Amino acid sequence: MKKLIFLSVLFFSLSFQVSLAQEKVIKEMLTRINYGVASSPALELLPGKVSEVTHLTSAHDLYANFGTFISGKRLKSNLAVDARPFAFASGSLGDYQNNYFKRLLWRTSFSLGSSPGSDHAQDVFLAAGLRFTLIDKADPRTNRAYIDELRNAYLKALGKVQPRFGETAADFQKRLDAAAADSTVVAVRESFTDRFWNASRLDLGFGASALAANGFLKKDSLFKDRVGLWSAYSTKLWKQGQLVVSAQTAMVSHKSDTTERSRNVIGARARYFNKRGFAISGEYAHIFSNYRQKSFNENWGHLALVAEFKIPKLGGWAGFAYGGDMPHRSENGAKFAFRYAVYTDQLIKK
Repeated sequence: MKKLIFLSVLFFSLSFQVSLAQEKVIKEMLTRINYGVASSPALELLPGKVSEVTHLTSAHDLYANFGTFISGKRLKSNLAVDARPFAFASGSLGDYQNNYFKRLLWRTSFSLGSSPGSDHAQDVFLAAGLRFTLIDKADPRTNRAYIDELRNAYLKALGKVQPRFGETAADFQKRLDAAAADSTVVAVRESFTDRFWNASRLDLGFGASALAANGFLKKDSLFKDRVGLWSAYSTKLWKQGQLVVSAQTAMVSHKSDTTERSRNVIGARARYFNKRGFAISGEYAHIFSNYRQKSFNENWGHLALVAEFKIPKLGGWAGFAYGGDMPHRSENGAKFAFRYAVYTDQLIKK
């Protein structure tokens, strides 16, 4: 009996470990290619990821925070900020709704980041980037019906807040501010998100980075590193689906014949969500890797077909996937394969 219990525990333990490994592979298949434009393009060009980004609201805030990047005469690393430098030009809500150029200025964001150099302790990579949203049909500020609905819900929530005997003005103001979290207001916002999450959108991104030798921002100490360009267009695919088409390129300033000089990626992804607990995702991308020595050039395809089913009794999801990368020069062992796993959190995201 003890032997049977031991074997059962061992079997389930091994099955759990295998499922975890399969979940990791499926998740990697779904995140292998980024089909959007990063909110902070500059950070995509840094060799090390910055753990925290400071979000600013104006060009003045950006200028005021630039000093945090400098220590003495040297650049500091592991810093990142992003801001809307032209937010001041958006004008009133009416101006914003009626003027495309003002909307474009408001939606434009600037990012700046730094990370340590890899070869020398005091070398610092510095990157800057711009992100433009040319089309955004899910912009709540341009949806007059939503604004009216939200205003009515907020006024209704405010109507529930009455002054209390002996209450200070500051405490009363806090309760007024809390009306924004009223269930009616939250329901309006969530309804808008549910209806417009897959509305048409067109984003462009540009970024460039340089290596500051010993952290100095001097002409003879700055060496160009890489340039990145991103574009993504998404549109509705039925009521609960979305199609994304993306193209991106990164060019690296290397002199070695055997080091990758540029990488171009073009692809598309379609996703569909059923409210009953079913989601599917299908994507294909082609990667072109170019070198100074053309005999090293290679290209390959990436495929990911994933279906997920919610299992209420288990409190999790069952996922089935097929795909991977095509074999290529730098990864001869790559192949398409079938995977399945049971896990807690949904992997296909909106």
